[in-house]
Amino acid sequence: MSRRGVVLVAVLLILALLVIFGLVMLSKESAHFEAARRDAFSAQAFELAMAGLEDARVKLDKDYHFPRSNGSEQVLLSYSEVVYDLDEVTELGSYRVTIDQRWQNENYQVLRITSVGYAGPASQIKANRKLVVYLDTAAELRGAPGTPNPNYFEFINFEDRGSL
Repeated sequence: MSRRGVVLVAVLLILALLVIFGLVMLSKESAHFEAARRDAFSAQAFELAMAGLEDARVKLDKDYHFPRSNGSEQVLLSYSEVVYDLDEVTELGSYRVTIDQRWQNENYQVLRITSVGYAGPASQIKANRKLVVYLDTAAELRGAPGTPNPNYFEFINFEDRGSL
């Protein structure tokens, strides 16, 4: 084999290695971009769930008897809302809020609020996040009648249950 043939084979091997190395780097970057995209959708779903929690708290603040129940048998209320972009056409996502009144008696005076945020339009949900909070509704400190509750109408426990 001539010297030119050996050089040609060596150059071809080096080029093949460079192409393989480039393809590996491209696939790694593609995986990084996909992970970043999933993280962005997860963050969007988290913020939509937070919007649902704040919406429920504002509704309760404006009307303490919200949600109206049909007696002691109805302890759960769920509602959902769609969130649009500023153009009021593009659907960014939605949230579903569930208010649980099982612990609203004299002993606890706590509402359990669950909010699930969905990123993306309803036909193409990209990510979801579930948040559970407990809202303190006792105006007076438990065990000390007449003393104002410093945590009145604040979230006293916050749980991020992650994606469903």
